[in-house]
Amino acid sequence: MPAIELKAATMKSATIMSEVRRFARFLLSEMKPKGKILTPFNVISGAIILLSAVLLIIRFTKGLGSVTNLTQEFPWGIWKGFNVVTGVAFAGGAYVVTFLVYVLRQDQYHSIVRVTVLNGLLAYMFYAGALLLELGRPWNIINPVIGNSFGVSSVLFLIAWHFMLYMIAQFIEFSPTISEWLGWKRARKILHRLTLGAVIFGISLSMLHQSGLGALFLMAKSKIHPLWYSEFIPILFFVSSIFAGLSMVIFEGSISQKIFRSRLSLEHQTSQPAILLGLGKICAGTMYVYLFLKVLVFIHGHHAEHLFTPMGLWYLVEVIGFVAIPCVLFTIAVRRRLFPMIRIASILTLLGIVLNRLNVSIIAYNWNAAVRYVPSWMEVVVAISVILTQIWVFRWVINRMPVLNDPPAWVNETEHARQEYAPAVQEPLTTEATGTTDDGGLTVPIDIFATKGTEYLLIIFFLVSLMAFWRLLNTPARSVITSQVAPATPTAAAAPTRAPGRWFSMAGQRYYHPGHSWLLPESDDIVTIGIDDFAQQLIGEAGTLHLPEPGTRLQQGEQGWSLGVGKEKIAFLSPVEGEVIARNEQALSDPALVNRDPYGEGWLLQVRTPKLKPISWACSSDSWLTGGWR
Repeated sequence: MPAIELKAATMKSATIMSEVRRFARFLLSEMKPKGKILTPFNVISGAIILLSAVLLIIRFTKGLGSVTNLTQEFPWGIWKGFNVVTGVAFAGGAYVVTFLVYVLRQDQYHSIVRVTVLNGLLAYMFYAGALLLELGRPWNIINPVIGNSFGVSSVLFLIAWHFMLYMIAQFIEFSPTISEWLGWKRARKILHRLTLGAVIFGISLSMLHQSGLGALFLMAKSKIHPLWYSEFIPILFFVSSIFAGLSMVIFEGSISQKIFRSRLSLEHQTSQPAILLGLGKICAGTMYVYLFLKVLVFIHGHHAEHLFTPMGLWYLVEVIGFVAIPCVLFTIAVRRRLFPMIRIASILTLLGIVLNRLNVSIIAYNWNAAVRYVPSWMEVVVAISVILTQIWVFRWVINRMPVLNDPPAWVNETEHARQEYAPAVQEPLTTEATGTTDDGGLTVPIDIFATKGTEYLLIIFFLVSLMAFWRLLNTPARSVITSQVAPATPTAAAAPTRAPGRWFSMAGQRYYHPGHSWLLPESDDIVTIGIDDFAQQLIGEAGTLHLPEPGTRLQQGEQGWSLGVGKEKIAFLSPVEGEVIARNEQALSDPALVNRDPYGEGWLLQVRTPKLKPISWACSSDSWLTGGWR
């Protein structure tokens, strides 16, 4: 028996060592560059990062004064003002998108969850590193964490714990992607079960952290210019992080569409137009609210006397040029389905957030000092290198892990088509304004409205105008409105037409879903469904076809059917809710029929749906070709 046990232990040890060697070889293979090395971006960014490494060695050996222009009057420089305070606002897209998908169950944003969480995780990791760069004694970073010298009721204590716990929550959210990359099936199953809890925990932490950063500036009332200082900086920081984060999602997504095109899944490609419109609509709405809050704070603070000073004009540049104008652009772009304008508005918004955060933390800080802080060229190089290093890591992850592309075949397909999470029930928040400090050092209550009739009227005007604005935002412009009435003679559908310069065709008298399925009304409550020519040409010839049985209930936005192409199975979302009453048996026996005649004999399902009118998502073929999504 001992000999048998010894042999079994030896075999088990050999198996473990073999697995360790296999895993080591896998990691080494993944470290190899994928693609060209000597590209213009790699050469330029690599040189900047190397120069930054040399400057950081000087900084940590000779102190902050050797590379920065920081002083006792200006202890915060560009590494905190830009990399930390501004960068955290840009990372806000992670908590907003996860809230939309996992809490509000807006599944049209599911394809961008992973890349958005990855952006947020990397942002917090690198900006935490940037925070260490500007601390004179970085080893004392532990003090706010343990409450030493500051106390457990200080804002720094709260921010430190928000920062750490949110990074952990984001890592848990992203960990299923890592386990899929490594092929750890059992670990992936366990980590996936932790996702919902991490998401809810992370959303709460991020909201607290975004406002907590603003709360830091409440202690600098005598140093920040009155136009930027307010008791409501935490609220302004939180609201602005919503459209700042989503603008970064739009900007990053537009670049990824070009750079990582070969890695994009079909769901990611086909959902982009609807995602852009949805995110643009949210940006416009939150920017409208933010503008109102800025006006309210301005009137409440009696700041009119500062408006026509040099700092006042600079304030108007920020508010009008980089908040009001992008808000108008977002509104026009969403109503008219102008995708390039959405991207332009997102860029202006990002510039506005940079300007606002730098104004609060640097430009308007000690604004009347005789000697102003201007970052040295070395500080600028290091600040840029932090962003470039983050881009390098982001690119490495995208090219290796299933972030933009479909997960491995062993992952449950239905699980990725829709996350079956119940919406979280949130208790109403109740807060009590406890006060601020006046010039005499006494604590006085904060009264937002100060019982002033002007501010009450302004609030009433805002509520009324917000309803009108949101209705306007959700009403397409006349140039892109298409009929929502079913064609009078649907069976006499026009022949497919090919748009000039396009490689796919469209059939008339049909409605088209952003998921590239088409719908043809047959009666008041029965529709025929299929996939469009764009999708079938993109995925290639279908080898297998999986259609639900008659009697199956379909849910709009959930998986309806799938096509097998090679070893891959591609899921399509149902464009309507209803009961399957028939399926194309001929197409089941000959799946290639979907490729040969997608608008005719290659139809897939007939569905009885009580919710056919209004078809709020549909559009005509002409409108679809010009980007006129409904």
